[in-house]
Amino acid sequence: MLTKHVLTRKGLAITALLAVMVLMGAMSFAGSKGETAAAQAGPRLATEWTFQGRVYEGDVGVEPPASRPLEGVTVSVYGSNNPYPDSGTFIRSTTTNREGWYGLTVYDDDGYWEFYHIIETDREGYTSVGATSVGGTVMTANWIEYVIPLEGKTLTGNKFWDRGPATATPTTTPTPVCWLFEGRVYEGELGEEPPDSQPLEGVTVAVWGSNNPYPDQGEFIRDTTTNEDGWYGLVVCDSDGPYEFYHLIEEDPPGYTSVGATSVDGTVRTPNWIEYAIPLEGKTLTGNKFWDRGPATATPTCTPTRTPTRTPTPTRTST
Repeated sequence: MLTKHVLTRKGLAITALLAVMVLMGAMSFAGSKGETAAAQAGPRLATEWTFQGRVYEGDVGVEPPASRPLEGVTVSVYGSNNPYPDSGTFIRSTTTNREGWYGLTVYDDDGYWEFYHIIETDREGYTSVGATSVGGTVMTANWIEYVIPLEGKTLTGNKFWDRGPATATPTTTPTPVCWLFEGRVYEGELGEEPPDSQPLEGVTVAVWGSNNPYPDQGEFIRDTTTNEDGWYGLVVCDSDGPYEFYHLIEEDPPGYTSVGATSVDGTVRTPNWIEYAIPLEGKTLTGNKFWDRGPATATPTCTPTRTPTRTPTPTRTST
């Protein structure tokens, strides 16, 4: 009986020891699992890019105070492997703040996309007038498209203009209708795009109004200078004057000469001159490009090495 009692107590001790070991193992596993979850909840390490811009109420190209920032407008970004009109897959959206500003961040782990589409949704009662972009391409009044790679491109300045509901109160002063001529100036040969050419900053481009075609440039309306990407934009309104022709004229920087120009719906008259005839409605006013050639690098003159004249050895006379 004594032996049996001792064995029973020994069995209980072993059982208790095994239970403690199992409990400690479970606690260790739980701690390890918690550490793994904490590690997985760390900061996002993906590469990111942020598209930025603004939405205004007014005519395209008109900045405040002549236009008004629109708050609460939905702007979305989509990813696609096809260009417009395939919007692709929705990534995320945001709404404009009181200044009309929006920002949309995309990450490389959102998916592999060849195209990013920024699409603005009109507020109720509003209709889109147009859009502008520095580094992207305007597809419609609500749609701006970017093509990869995004590195080195200007992702800011993607702007949309909407027109609000018509007021019932008649106005004696009609709202001017405006258009925006856009383009770029490059240093390089005609038709060469970067990286084979280089954007030219600080080049003056002017728009003139006339009732006669080239070579009558008519009356000066306004001018601007290209930014660091070689981009320029020139707004004209019907209130500027009743013109039948608009002339975009580029002024060569000192030391540069024009190589040529291209336009989608305008007519190239000279390497510095693109002409548009009214009506402007329905015409492509973007893509008006000029190419200039920089100062020629002087080729160093090769100075020939003078060959020394050989002095004759005197002939020895025998004595």
